[in-house]
Amino acid sequence: GRVVRLEEQLDPIAVVSVMNLGKHEHAQFLQDVLAFLQASAPTQKAKDQLARHVTGPSVKKESVGLIVSERVVNCPLELSSPLQQSIFDEIKWATEDEPTQALRDSFKFDHFLLFTRVYYSGGAPGGKDGSGHGGGGGKGKKKKNKKKAGASEGEGEIVYVRPEDQFFHQECTWCFTFPAKHAHDIQGLVQHRMVMWIDTKAVDRARQALDQLFGQYLPQ
Repeated sequence: GRVVRLEEQLDPIAVVSVMNLGKHEHAQFLQDVLAFLQASAPTQKAKDQLARHVTGPSVKKESVGLIVSERVVNCPLELSSPLQQSIFDEIKWATEDEPTQALRDSFKFDHFLLFTRVYYSGGAPGGKDGSGHGGGGGKGKKKKNKKKAGASEGEGEIVYVRPEDQFFHQECTWCFTFPAKHAHDIQGLVQHRMVMWIDTKAVDRARQALDQLFGQYLPQ
């Protein structure tokens, strides 16, 4: 993982890491997080998707990585690309460089689960139930910092707090949102939590799009 601190300060301003759901499935904090997501899924379809791919007893959890990413509100947007590129590069390197086969295998993910914060403006989430599919392949799409959340005219638009979430959302297989409790809303914007399920190839496409927006950190 990566931790970013200002010079001579101990408190981090940004952190990103990954957690293998199978390796840590008995950890109480992880069980609490997954139970919270399952309970918060706004529709039966969203609950079924989460159970089928993440929380159910038949899920191959060893192939799923939970991305843990947090940063302070006024963290520079330009940190978005190096943070995301570094964590996914480290995951790839770990499959080759870790000292034991068991450790190398623990980083061989097929899918990632992302849990982030977004805002809605102008109305309710798409479909009026907060659930939906991702972009299903965002190649060729114009980059925007807002994205229509649903199919109907007049429904809310998503305002992304972190630039990378726009591209992960465009590429994810499925996603859902739900209202954030005890959150400080901004005038005209309502805070929600977004859960995304994305495979490794889609992550690569999202990384390329993010890199074009911020910095050219990836090899050309």
